[in-house]
Amino acid sequence: PVNPDQIIYLTAGDISGFYPLYNLNVVSGTKQKLGNAGYFLPSLNKNNWMVYCTIDNNLIKIKCNGDSALELTSDFRNINPQWDYSGKNIYFFKQANLSIGSQIQKINNTNDLITVQFPADIPQFASFKKSDKILYCQTSGTLATLVERTISSGNERSLIAGPFNVKTGKVHFNHWCVDNNDEFAFWANDEGIFRFH
Repeated sequence: PVNPDQIIYLTAGDISGFYPLYNLNVVSGTKQKLGNAGYFLPSLNKNNWMVYCTIDNNLIKIKCNGDSALELTSDFRNINPQWDYSGKNIYFFKQANLSIGSQIQKINNTNDLITVQFPADIPQFASFKKSDKILYCQTSGTLATLVERTISSGNERSLIAGPFNVKTGKVHFNHWCVDNNDEFAFWANDEGIFRFH
């Protein structure tokens, strides 16, 4: 949150798969339950808004103090929401349905769904902090490629490629993220944590 005396945290999931989401004031010790999150971490913007996915794969936007909760989706196929660098737009992974493949989509600052952005195979992606870019993964057979995409132009640059297990969905590089200055990207696997420029 914007308030340095507050932190947002998740507690361990229960048997139903819920991860209770709280705002804790570290000075007063008071905590407020904000909702129940699903598997992916919530994303906070610089304007004190948070977005998270529920256990039933829908997106909720809420102020960090618990006010103004708004369900953004209701079709049970939306996960891993992330604010863009401006803190106005939300990118998220939409799971495949019938003939429509999985993709990364965008909700703008007036809560309107923007039409399909681009296909994506793996729900993990990372938004840059200072520019209109994301990192996401493309797969082809047993090969996965981590790609940097500029959203406004659609330009893409392949960063790294490695094995992809089609049966398990496991990628050789995982948990990728971008530092706060958009200078380095990081990823991890069983061998350690790696950085590239």
